Amino acid sequence: MKKIISTILILTVLQSGLFASPNHGPVIKAFYAPYGGGSYLVPHDPSINGGQEGLTSGSAVIDEDDSLKTLSGYSISGGYFYDWIQGDISYTYINSDDLCVVKASTPGDELEADASLRIFDAKMGYRFNNPGDTSYKWLYLGVRHTQLDISYNNTGVDSTGFIGGFYGFSSFGLSGPFEFVLTYDIYAGTYRYDNNHLKTDVDININRKFAVDFGLSGGMGVQYEPWDLAIVLKVSPFITWNRYKSQDMGNDRETEAALSGTMIGIEIIFSIPDYRHNIVE
Repeated sequence: MKKIISTILILTVLQSGLFASPNHGPVIKAFYAPYGGGSYLVPHDPSINGGQEGLTSGSAVIDEDDSLKTLSGYSISGGYFYDWIQGDISYTYINSDDLCVVKASTPGDELEADASLRIFDAKMGYRFNNPGDTSYKWLYLGVRHTQLDISYNNTGVDSTGFIGGFYGFSSFGLSGPFEFVLTYDIYAGTYRYDNNHLKTDVDININRKFAVDFGLSGGMGVQYEPWDLAIVLKVSPFITWNRYKSQDMGNDRETEAALSGTMIGIEIIFSIPDYRHNIVE
């Protein structure tokens, strides 16, 4: 009898532990940001053929009352996690409105210009999570491709490089099936020299390149735990910055193209884990 009981206990432990399938499932996110404030840097150097005297390389808001409506955009991503590993692909689009290039020689005289930024990411990394808990952390690395277009000087930047970051999703029990949610994300990226291309009417023979991305985000909201569906208010500052230099007769000349700002909007997060390891109270 003791042998039978011992055998049953051993099989039960093995079945619930070693032979249990790891937690897994898809993760889908959609972020819409109708509000945002930002600015861009435009290629300009009066000493280079194609530059124009009296212009700064920055931007300004046409109407200060609409300063939080100068940027808008959205982002969508889809991925999958299996036990400790998670990967996803994402697409982000940001465009400007009511931004202009300031004519420094004549205050109040602006030149209108439009800017748009497209970002394509493919990421994979280590997922820290406990069975039965929807909270997790994700340390990731990936490949990023950006396309920045600014109508001023017919500027276009096309770059491919690497990105690394850390994402967190934390849920805390409330009454019933609802939970309070906090999210955060911080990342940094850079681009390969030979995969960083500039197209502009500013005439510059580029022999040095520098490009970086920085960003972070924070959000809070509510999750319906039985469905693992969360709605989060999210704030996301970012910068995409490219600098180009050339040497002509011993003189350094440079131009820049960049877009930076802060996006404010709503993010929907939906995951479908293996419920054998997702305990619903």
